[in-house]
Amino acid sequence: MRPFRVVTGLAFGKGLVATRSISRGATIATWAGAKVRPSPTYQSVQIGEGAHADDPDCLNLLNHSCEPNVRIHVGHRTVEALRHIEPGELLTIFYPSTEWRMARPFHCRCGSPRGLAVVTGARDIQMSVLRHYPTSAHIMRLKRAQTRRRQPRRKRERRPVGSAGGRR
Repeated sequence: MRPFRVVTGLAFGKGLVATRSISRGATIATWAGAKVRPSPTYQSVQIGEGAHADDPDCLNLLNHSCEPNVRIHVGHRTVEALRHIEPGELLTIFYPSTEWRMARPFHCRCGSPRGLAVVTGARDIQMSVLRHYPTSAHIMRLKRAQTRRRQPRRKRERRPVGSAGGRR
């Protein structure tokens, strides 16, 4: 039996709440059977470039927090506890850890002191912020490529033929 239940009536819709204590590192759910589609929807979770998982029983119901208590492990196709979770706690993830560009950006209301003003996806977040979260490999690849594109290319100095190149 899964260690969570669906709750409704939240300010932001539905969510998942822990029904028992969950240990740090525990696998909370698997989503191997999730439908994978090429483009994002409001509730899908990005699992690769051009791959978005639709899992109405778990992934689609995880809400955002800048201080999440679970992570989506794309490689293992699991949801894992980042810390000990008490019964009654809302299960939350850091959306930019899997999402490059949100289908519907929104104002963050998680209340965290290090909270984002607007959640738009990892594309718009500094790498120094992403490093605080367990981030999916596809997001890290996209972020590194973005960083390389933004860095100005260094011009090579042309040295006269026969030059020792500054070595002695």
